[in-house]
Amino acid sequence: MKGLDRKNLSSSQVLLDKNSKLFLPEIFYYLVLVFLLLTLYAIPTNNLALARLSIFLTAVLNLVLFIFAIKKNSTNLSLILIMIIFISLFINMIVNKAFNYEIFVKIFSYLTMFIIVFYSENIRATKKTVDFISVIAIALSMLFIFLFFSPLAYQNSKSQESFRFYVDNSSSLSLGYSNSNEAAIFLMVLIIVLVLLIEIYDKLYLKGVFGCFAIFDVYLLYLTDSRSAFLAIIIFFVIYFTRIRVKISFILVSTILISIFLFALILPYAYQKGLLINEIYLNKSIYSGRERYFLELLNGARSSPIIGNIAKYKFDNAHNGMLAIFVSAGILNVILYIWFFARNITRRYNESNKYSYYVLVGILCVYFDSYGEAAMMVGGSIFAVLISILFVLSNIKVRIQIN
Repeated sequence: MKGLDRKNLSSSQVLLDKNSKLFLPEIFYYLVLVFLLLTLYAIPTNNLALARLSIFLTAVLNLVLFIFAIKKNSTNLSLILIMIIFISLFINMIVNKAFNYEIFVKIFSYLTMFIIVFYSENIRATKKTVDFISVIAIALSMLFIFLFFSPLAYQNSKSQESFRFYVDNSSSLSLGYSNSNEAAIFLMVLIIVLVLLIEIYDKLYLKGVFGCFAIFDVYLLYLTDSRSAFLAIIIFFVIYFTRIRVKISFILVSTILISIFLFALILPYAYQKGLLINEIYLNKSIYSGRERYFLELLNGARSSPIIGNIAKYKFDNAHNGMLAIFVSAGILNVILYIWFFARNITRRYNESNKYSYYVLVGILCVYFDSYGEAAMMVGGSIFAVLISILFVLSNIKVRIQIN
């Protein structure tokens, strides 16, 4: 098979094109990953100039990659959905008189996830790309290990205007990020990426490197006390190592995303009815105070359930991804979000490509964290770029054999 790397074939027979020339989209995407690494270093170490520069250049590159993708897919339904989402948010701004810099930044951050998922389909998963992703994954693991052994391990950095930071102590591992749940999301995605990279490379030392980093990152994830992220990893491991196979359909993905919203509706109701009051889950009470916050947000959203209130809620962390979208942008954008992501995940599903199946399972497990946190759905470019690695890995089109 001309043009394919036979030396690095794994036991799963993953074939990657090693002779393909690099095109501008791949080069720009590599830079996006480099700036992700720099941003995740700059924030906990309080390097304000580097944080500002990396985030700004990431935004510019994302827009450039989006333009490249538009030229190639100008009639794509996903692009049409992005345009509808943008228009709905613009109407939201008009209705709620929310024309200010902060709102523009919040909306752009929200749209970044859609932009990156849209253009990620055009990033070819060649050997060069997968090798670069491997280097970034190892670098991120080393960064998190460094932060773990530093005085920043149990400190939270709280961002204010102009990226000024102050620090307070945490009882859970936060690695110097804004809170332990944010650190947990970074670790969760990284663990899934590392496990999936083990499948690609045939050399035992590479499998060992990825495996060791993944195991240590699981330990760090446990120390964050993030129940939703830890459970997401357990679900991924169970499906991955038992080789459970189900068809990833539009209905399945939509049901998973809808269930995240239903959780935000059911939890306050169960609390009011006194259900499971004394139940303990992973050393914590099932009710952590989120149920009262959910109820407060739901009551506040009654005044504008269709388009939401971007001026009031600003895609802030509602501790539930779908709830954050609902209160900020209304049920309309909840529907559009489900439609967009169910479409973009299922269109990557190919029953004969078993490797990409487990990549998609990893993506769905990442979204499982949105039952208890909103960052992965509305948090902006850092989270979007991080999960884009999985979307790019799902572009491996060749058939592989996994027993």
